[in-house]
Amino acid sequence: MADVPYQRRWFPNRSLNPAGRSIWLGMLGGIALIVAGAFALAGVWWVLPFAGLEIVGLVWAFKRIADGDSDFEALEFRSGAWTYRARRLGRDVAASGATCWLKVEQQRIDGRLVVGLRYAGRRYEVGTFLPEDQREGLVRELAGVIRDHR
Repeated sequence: MADVPYQRRWFPNRSLNPAGRSIWLGMLGGIALIVAGAFALAGVWWVLPFAGLEIVGLVWAFKRIADGDSDFEALEFRSGAWTYRARRLGRDVAASGATCWLKVEQQRIDGRLVVGLRYAGRRYEVGTFLPEDQREGLVRELAGVIRDHR
């Protein structure tokens, strides 16, 4: 089985594309301005700065979500070697090596299952975009793949 390549690629779950997020941001910001404008016309003008802060907060939150649009994890096993590549919030990580020295680990951190690959004294977290139950299956899957590709 070692000659059969194993390839997996994971992405964050995004329910809205960038255009959809822009529409929602416009709608939420517009509603905040309309409500604040109505209060300002009624003489409660001091709500306007708070509406502005609300819109700034919304823009910041939507920008923070957009920063992760290009995030991914990729793992490949082939001919006794493995390759791992990931991008998280614009930071790239890459590692590769001989499968015979690779070890899969799991641990609970703050009640959350974390799956990692340990190689040459370094640890690479995998499956971060997967839900908890799929990460549990990933540990067994990776252990079998590493065993088959040694």
